[in-house]
Amino acid sequence: CNNKCKFCNIKELEKNVGYSLHLSKVPLVEEVMQAIGEIFNSDVEEIVFCGIGEATMNLDVLLGSIKEIKKKYNCKIRLNTNGLAYDLYPDRDVVQEMVDNGLDIVSISVNMTDASEYEKMHGCKEGSFDKLIRFVKDCVNSSLEVNVSFIEFDNLDKNEVYDFCEGLGLEKNEVRFREHIAS
Repeated sequence: CNNKCKFCNIKELEKNVGYSLHLSKVPLVEEVMQAIGEIFNSDVEEIVFCGIGEATMNLDVLLGSIKEIKKKYNCKIRLNTNGLAYDLYPDRDVVQEMVDNGLDIVSISVNMTDASEYEKMHGCKEGSFDKLIRFVKDCVNSSLEVNVSFIEFDNLDKNEVYDFCEGLGLEKNEVRFREHIAS
């Protein structure tokens, strides 16, 4: 992951799921497709790229996988992301590339409405929050279905979050709240 979130406890998450969440290597598109093929059945309505890590860090594999999934399977494709793709690829139009390759839905972890708090809590570089906001707005202005999520920290004001998200072009039903699981 390109963040170092103060609230992320990988060891606790691994304990809960019962296995290591680290990849031994970055998979090739062919390996992603093989893994999907081994478990895919006609009941699958959606394939989600998510995890403890950031799928956009391997953008070309992600995009290639999305494109191949769209060719082979009749299902929606969703990306759960920290939304910092423009931090990783400042010279690429990542949102348009995701749309062009067939992504249907993006769920973006925003978590904070203030740049300073965001950058401190997520352990990212100065300016990352602005790039996150640009990414959210670009997604909203694309053909993607978009939702954003916020962790329910003790000081979270949901009305402030709704107002903030409205300013990004989002509706109330596109805002999700996730329980904060303290470690």
